[in-house]
Amino acid sequence: MFFRVTAQNTGAVNPSLSFTTPASSCTTCAGAIWANENNANAGDGVFTTATLKNYLNCFQSTCYLSRYLNCTSFGFSIPANSNIVGIKLRTKGKASANNSITDSTIKMGVGGVMYGTNHAQQGTYWGTGNSYTTYGGTTDSWGYTWLPSNINDPTFGVFIKVMNASNADATASIDHVQITIYYSVTTGEVLSQTASPSVFNVSYDDNAQRIGITFDADESWSSVQVFNIFGEKVYARDIEPYQSGIITEHISSSALQTGIYFVSILAPGRQFTKKVVVR
Repeated sequence: MFFRVTAQNTGAVNPSLSFTTPASSCTTCAGAIWANENNANAGDGVFTTATLKNYLNCFQSTCYLSRYLNCTSFGFSIPANSNIVGIKLRTKGKASANNSITDSTIKMGVGGVMYGTNHAQQGTYWGTGNSYTTYGGTTDSWGYTWLPSNINDPTFGVFIKVMNASNADATASIDHVQITIYYSVTTGEVLSQTASPSVFNVSYDDNAQRIGITFDADESWSSVQVFNIFGEKVYARDIEPYQSGIITEHISSSALQTGIYFVSILAPGRQFTKKVVVR
């Protein structure tokens, strides 16, 4: 039995609540405080700003580093039977001077906790014109396995920390933040169904980082194929006619993104598919 999987996305969505963390009430916390944080919720030329001291100059809120700008409350409503396959972040902003402002930390999080990889473009200076920068993409899950419930949580969002790498004070200004979620949904539509093969098992070995496939070559299978959730073939091997008995294939996942894959064994007029999750 094989179910149709459809790829979908939310479109670019704005936050409705943005704030500094640690909060400005923490007078002993390090990092410059963002002003008018909710100005990042719409691309209207009105900015949230952080005034940063010169490089390595830092005492409490007077600092070359900012605190986190946490943009949340996107109002996502991803179906519970979805698999999150990608997150794209776009930010629009500018620096007050050339060769000054650069990313320090750009991470996704939920419940006030950051998860996954840091997508900061460290060492790349912001321009002085108000322009967009893109982080992540359609198949980039930011190094974390997200559940629909994580994405739908109103506390889900992005944490943005910047730094001033210059010898003079500088201001970072952010006009707009938006996130697009890419996900797949199993529709329940049966594409093919027939008698099951006597042996067909699929598993994933976390330690060895590989997919394991076991099948009976005596049943005249012609090929083994692996597809990602977009229906793109990522692996294929013909089964030689002289092979017989129980065969085990091991497929390295080193070149694969984390997420759901579909493993198929094929013969003329027959195809059987099983799902496997690569972590």
